[in-house]
Amino acid sequence: MDFFSRTPNLLSFEAYGKYHIITLFIILVLFIVTVGFREKLRNWKKEKTFRMITVSIAIVFEVAYKLWVIYVGKDVLENVFSLDLCAISLYMAWILFFTKKKALFNILYFFSLGALASLLYPDFGTFGPDHMRFYHYFIVHTFIIWSVVYFIAVYDYRIKFKDCLHSFIILMSSGVLVLGVDLLLKTNYMFLIEKPDVGTPLDYFGAWPTYLIGLGLLIVILFFIIYIPWFFVNRYSKGNHIK
Repeated sequence: MDFFSRTPNLLSFEAYGKYHIITLFIILVLFIVTVGFREKLRNWKKEKTFRMITVSIAIVFEVAYKLWVIYVGKDVLENVFSLDLCAISLYMAWILFFTKKKALFNILYFFSLGALASLLYPDFGTFGPDHMRFYHYFIVHTFIIWSVVYFIAVYDYRIKFKDCLHSFIILMSSGVLVLGVDLLLKTNYMFLIEKPDVGTPLDYFGAWPTYLIGLGLLIVILFFIIYIPWFFVNRYSKGNHIK
């Protein structure tokens, strides 16, 4: 058995199979623990060191994945020089952990939807927990979402409606540029040329290019949905401030 083999080993991953369910449960526990220990993390003298260690782990796994892609020669162009939403979000999360830039968090909060979709609809083959790819996939996508949870819980970062509009404009603008790259290089960054191999809500919007319209509408709806809690949080905070 080769932990870095080109093909899956003995343990085979299946969407919503036992390995997927167990992993999602562990991720949920991680989020709950982070929120539960937010005060201790906030006041911890070594909190910065903790941040540096966690972001370093995410970087190491991503670099290991890039090296593995080069080693096995598996879609090197598309996987090493990635322009998909999760890759962009991952780099943003790295910078956020190093800089704590609120403006970066505002965008990442909405962009992290891509990582959530990747966890719920995994598209990385059948590599199981006896292969590096399994750990890379779930660690980096979890890190993206966890970074948002972390900065909300520990640093008390908040979202405003203008952040929703700003993030949507940035994503749509980026999508147009990436679509141009896809057409030029015959890649499929952001799934703008071809839908994922696994079943996703995009399957309800027909074939290309029709499903791109559905994708845009879906993004609008999801952005609005994840903003709704902040509408009430901000309204409640403003009311308390007035009092």
